[in-house]
Amino acid sequence: MFFRETRSKTTKIPILQLIQNIRTPKGPRQRVVVSLGTKMNIPKKVRATVAKLVEERLRGQTRLFAEDPKLIEYVDRIVKKIQTDGKWRSERKQVKNIGEDKETVEIFIDKVEHSQDRILGPLLIGDHFWKRLYFPQI
Repeated sequence: MFFRETRSKTTKIPILQLIQNIRTPKGPRQRVVVSLGTKMNIPKKVRATVAKLVEERLRGQTRLFAEDPKLIEYVDRIVKKIQTDGKWRSERKQVKNIGEDKETVEIFIDKVEHSQDRILGPLLIGDHFWKRLYFPQI
């Protein structure tokens, strides 16, 4: 994602837009995620960082270290506007039928859960040396 300034057709006032690059069968395209109008004055030197933070927030990713509170304020306002009237589409897409004889399943990576974890490293080493020392035959 990135920010782009465009001019209004009627008033010629600069308008800030958040743009997303998408891939289509006809090639890469750019889509306006949200138009922020003239009220959001984000300094040009931090726009790339803010766009990256917005994208991370929309995808559900969190950062290990905290960012500047002013940037987080911009991100919060933009994400709220996107959620109310934006055109954000998640990466989740419906799986198309591959063939008549094959079954397909849709998997949401952020919803995958697991249980009965095992730590495999020490167990593999122990099993290897157990067999190597011929303990099963003893």
